[in-house]
Amino acid sequence: MTGPSHYPEKDNFVAICLNGRRLAGSTISMLRTFSILFSFFFVVSAQAQIGLIPLRNNPTLAAYRAEHPTYQWNQSDQHIKWGTDDTLNLPFFEDFTSTLMYPDSTKWRDNYVYVNRDMAINPPSYGVATFDYLDEFGQPYSSIEPTSIDSGDMLTSQAINLADSFGSPYTLADSIVFTFFYQCRGYGDLITSDDSLRLEFLDKNGNWNLMWSAGGNQNLDFQHVLVLIDNANYLHAAFQFRFRTMTHRWGNNNLWHVDFIYLNSGRSVNDRYYDDYSIQSPPSSLLKRYSSMPYDHFLANTSEAADSIFFFAANRNNVAIQTEIRYEEEHNGTVLASTSFSTNVANIPKDGQARRSADSYSFTGLSGVPVHIKRTYQIRESGRLNPVIFQGNDQLVTEQIFERYYAYDDGTAESGFGFNDLRKSEGQVVVKFDMAKDDTLRAVAMNLTYNIDDVAKQRFDLQIWRSIAINGGIDDLVYSRTIVADSLHTVSQQNGFKLLEIDPIFLTAGTFYIGWSQNQDFNMGVGFDKNNGYLPEGRQMNTNIYFNIGDGWIQNSNKELIGAPMIRAVVGQAEPWSTSVAHPEQTKLHVYPNPVVDQLHIPDAVTSFNILNLNGQIVLSGGPENAIDVSELTGGIYIIQWVGNRGYTHASRFVKTN
Repeated sequence: MTGPSHYPEKDNFVAICLNGRRLAGSTISMLRTFSILFSFFFVVSAQAQIGLIPLRNNPTLAAYRAEHPTYQWNQSDQHIKWGTDDTLNLPFFEDFTSTLMYPDSTKWRDNYVYVNRDMAINPPSYGVATFDYLDEFGQPYSSIEPTSIDSGDMLTSQAINLADSFGSPYTLADSIVFTFFYQCRGYGDLITSDDSLRLEFLDKNGNWNLMWSAGGNQNLDFQHVLVLIDNANYLHAAFQFRFRTMTHRWGNNNLWHVDFIYLNSGRSVNDRYYDDYSIQSPPSSLLKRYSSMPYDHFLANTSEAADSIFFFAANRNNVAIQTEIRYEEEHNGTVLASTSFSTNVANIPKDGQARRSADSYSFTGLSGVPVHIKRTYQIRESGRLNPVIFQGNDQLVTEQIFERYYAYDDGTAESGFGFNDLRKSEGQVVVKFDMAKDDTLRAVAMNLTYNIDDVAKQRFDLQIWRSIAINGGIDDLVYSRTIVADSLHTVSQQNGFKLLEIDPIFLTAGTFYIGWSQNQDFNMGVGFDKNNGYLPEGRQMNTNIYFNIGDGWIQNSNKELIGAPMIRAVVGQAEPWSTSVAHPEQTKLHVYPNPVVDQLHIPDAVTSFNILNLNGQIVLSGGPENAIDVSELTGGIYIIQWVGNRGYTHASRFVKTN
């Protein structure tokens, strides 16, 4: 997948001066009204039965703050750079590659925006500041009212000295120009022409003045904006600028992404190009299908290793440049692979991007649980480095983690996933996994993004299947447990995932399925990773999703579902994760005797029960009773499902003998 260029052509940028006069630009078509877009979004999803739902909070930020309750932005922390309120000098540059979660406090006075590498599509460099209707804790500023317009996020710079340079006063002749790139929506949802991003400057009299604004539109390309400072009221020692949004009160939607902010003298308002090249995306997974899998499972099937590694790189020069890349991957201080710049050389077109690929390598023979591989990737122009101010985006350091779970996702949700129009009494949805070796399934990790006010009292059944009745298979349900949604808000979590402990299930190598069933019409809001496209085969519609609304299992064909539901299969030994898994208010109960000849007993007060054969057909039902006569059943394996006196649904397998 080479991917189209996401940089504007010559007539697709905006340059303005401070009186608002447009010097160059193009008319951008606006979206339909909010109501039309909102209706369209859900009609499409309803036709597909399963689909996506917009996020109302930021699960990543909320999880981080919950797990770090003493965190303060203005203190030294692994996710931020700390600084004082000292006045800055030109040049000012920010591409959001030096921090995660929150902006660099040496440059910024507030932390409302979300600094990330996930929400934008093909940004100028791999970090962006995302604006939404969420505070620094990842929660809505006020109640959710999608039809109301309100102030959203704001990002305010530290004071910048535009009075003088080392004692020499600045004048308008110094041609100070402010530039940035922005994108609306990205991987978000529901932006309209009524939503807006605004740029304001602080003059010497303490007044904030609107310099530029844009309404939401359908263009997913990053747009380039240039603002010439041609008013002496801004040439003072405490100049500041800020971005802010006016947005529908929807939460984690109506997104704007800002990147590559540059303020300096000696520039031209017609400058469209920069002496810069950058890394745009993290490197792809070392695995073909998964973002993570248990390392011993990988060793059992090393064909899961990707054949090659890739990332995207950008060039903002006005000519094509020849770039070189190198990477180094290490485990516990031991270098596993290291290449030189000269071995990987290719051109990137002017003002464009390119996919840069590298050979994979052997990473067998490692130890530890989990296994962490540190990955360092660098890019440079042949024989020359970027100017110092732009060098931060030439290198990216990340990790490949072989955890004790199978995961398709990268850990960050861009949408919620579930049933959008469950018109029948029950719906089931599952995600297919392929296990490389025999092992014990211990828990299911689910990223749940739902708002407690929406689904707090709803129930769903966590389900695990050895097989489902598709492509010649049979329904083999091996686990089912009813969970009340709001009970999961009080249990422990890891990185935003609720770890749901189950009775250990031994599974042989091969396919199995994890999902849920529900009998009410609501969207579960399971996290959905839209940008898990950093897999070798590129971003594709997810065909590992299956759903059943009473007419048999259907493989997903909804092209909206590019990405992965954030459901993980936790396998292996019980320690150390078992101390942090969720224990919803229910224990797994087993029927006895097993095998059984005539009387099957349930150690629970039973409201109703169903006995199913391995084809999923109900062969016996009844209730309330604890002793069930199964003498008329033919010999074989059956599944009994029953509802207990607390409303929970249980399931257990048993063997009938003659």
